[in-house]
Amino acid sequence: MKIFLNRISFLSVPLILSVLTLFGCKEGGEFQKLNLDWSNDYISELAKGFIPGSNHTNWACLRAGLPDTETVTILYQSNEYLHSGKFEALKKGFFVQGHVINTFYYIVIIDNDIPTYITESSDLLDFLDDIDTMEEALIIAKINGFLIDYNNEKGGSFREVKNGFEFLLMKELKGGAERKQYLVRVDENGKIESEEREVYCHGFNECQTNTKSLPR
Repeated sequence: MKIFLNRISFLSVPLILSVLTLFGCKEGGEFQKLNLDWSNDYISELAKGFIPGSNHTNWACLRAGLPDTETVTILYQSNEYLHSGKFEALKKGFFVQGHVINTFYYIVIIDNDIPTYITESSDLLDFLDDIDTMEEALIIAKINGFLIDYNNEKGGSFREVKNGFEFLLMKELKGGAERKQYLVRVDENGKIESEEREVYCHGFNECQTNTKSLPR
């Protein structure tokens, strides 16, 4: 009888684990604050985390439009030597940022010293292949209009989950007087989903207490 009871207990372990998984065990750990260097262009940090497909070994992330429309800045490059000529200052990109003056972000791939520019988000997904880093997932969230509040974790944090990443990001309301939280999910295929949450700050004094609270 004792042996029989021990066997039942042993066989019940997988069932118990299945029940726990079904009724309350969530994937992913706690959200972590997005710790990027906000004193510089943080897109350069995101680009360092890009892992493109195996066919792309010589590439760079570029920015045009700052401080003027003719200036091109290399934010990150995969190799020390990229190209013998100058890169084009394009007025389009997979990500555009700015109010009065726009800045344009795009990828250049060099093959036999010939540059090919990636300026569309769909082409960026093809370039990245699988979305397997936080940086790749975050740029997709940014492209889709979500902002980072780098002074408040309620609008600027992330965690890794099965098949992708989750972020707590934000959008501004009432001309910046309020900020609403969004749970944003980006899977390994680049598919993005979002869930609207609560307004977590009210009024300019609370939402923009200093310059570091400005969203990016």
